[in-house]
Amino acid sequence: MNSFSDFQIKTGILLGDKKKLEEVINLEIEVHDFKIVDSKHPKPGFEKCLHLQIKLSEKDYVLFTSSSVLIQQISKVPDNGLPFKTKIVKSGKSYQFI
Repeated sequence: MNSFSDFQIKTGILLGDKKKLEEVINLEIEVHDFKIVDSKHPKPGFEKCLHLQIKLSEKDYVLFTSSSVLIQQISKVPDNGLPFKTKIVKSGKSYQFI
């Protein structure tokens, strides 16, 4: 008999406690899901918001950021590319996946 999890149907709901971007800088994280939505607090150049479902030390977290570099990078991840391991680093005034 199949298990529902075998179907890999996503709910669109991200689970876990909220983490601030600064709390995960330079730490290895696993990105399990993401979505890009219109920002609730748009500013010029920051109209979108990235919602990340991450795992850090075997615990699920949700992270929100309007970083345009992170949004551009994650938009290029292929459909079958999740989950993946990465670090988020600060480069000047911006953040990026490495």
